[in-house]
Amino acid sequence: MMSLHEHLRIHQASITRFELESNNIQPGTPVGRMKLMKRIQHTTKLLDYYDITATSLLEQQQNLLSLVIEHNHLREPQANRKQAFNVETITQGQAVARLNALALVFLPLSFAAVR
Repeated sequence: MMSLHEHLRIHQASITRFELESNNIQPGTPVGRMKLMKRIQHTTKLLDYYDITATSLLEQQQNLLSLVIEHNHLREPQANRKQAFNVETITQGQAVARLNALALVFLPLSFAAVR
């Protein structure tokens, strides 16, 4: 977006310089000169419009980026909580697996001891 904005400014400066230089040069006919001047004015207006549009888009892009950054900062604590929750869940799952292994060994032994 910054590159587009800079290109527009270069084109605007080129058209402005061309307009100034064309005032010093006399084309073949006055009608031709009028057509040239109208085209230069039209091109200048278009470049001004594109510059305003590019500036607006750049501001919108910066606002969007700031919102995304703010949103990511707000989500970080949630992500940390989710990660802590996942670690706790894994730890509890491992503890249950150890209890199952112990139950598998000691439950039949307790039945054998009773008989």
